[in-house]
Amino acid sequence: FTTLLYDLLHTGAKFVPFDKGRRKFIKIIFDVTMIILALSYLLNGLIGGLKRPVLNHKKIKIKNFPFKNFKIIQLTDLHIGLTVTEAFVKECVERINAQKPDLIVITGDLVDLKIEKVKQKLEPLRNLQSRYGTFYVLGNHEYYHGAASIVEHLRTLGIKPMLNENTVIGQDDRQFNLVGINDLISKRLNIMPYDIKQSFKEIDNDKCTIVLAHQPKTVEITQHIQRTYTRRPDISVWPAGNNRSALPGRPLPNR
Repeated sequence: FTTLLYDLLHTGAKFVPFDKGRRKFIKIIFDVTMIILALSYLLNGLIGGLKRPVLNHKKIKIKNFPFKNFKIIQLTDLHIGLTVTEAFVKECVERINAQKPDLIVITGDLVDLKIEKVKQKLEPLRNLQSRYGTFYVLGNHEYYHGAASIVEHLRTLGIKPMLNENTVIGQDDRQFNLVGINDLISKRLNIMPYDIKQSFKEIDNDKCTIVLAHQPKTVEITQHIQRTYTRRPDISVWPAGNNRSALPGRPLPNR
């Protein structure tokens, strides 16, 4: 973003009436501003990586949900890269496991570098523990750093990527659907594009459904597409990331 802004401002400066002294002064101002922005972004990431992981608690009532006191841990927007340490990831895992969750979901922007550069930092994720496992959906940042290779490595850590697909969580008469949708930026990049209809293919409409996506606006797109369904799945809650705040599930109207 900083590089793009610099290029736009630098290009715009060329249209300023020619004055060698003035143009040089404007260029210096631009350069200093961009350096400050870049350093601020880096410092913010460094401070965030040094902070203790934040754990927010949210109780959500889900109509017709087959379990009582079912605990889902949502891990989102870690941006593991230059500033996030392996120790930070390890502490996240320890605090998650201490909650004894039934299900763990990772809703994107987990990685902020090429997978080769963060494999060691991701290693603590191998120790995530829950009753029904850990599931993951892509965020936009994974697409900038090689989404396919990131997905394949996460599989080796025991994490199940949900790539425009759905699965059933539970056993016997206590089950619900879990749906995962690739990030919206995928269509623009033409890499592992999101496909909402494929995500709901052959889903059991009689079961309660939880949908995972990185960007909250996926909700509106899905609702629009679902208007074409003869019988719509009952989407009860929608954990999403990409808003840098407490991330409770979003209930969806069924009509």
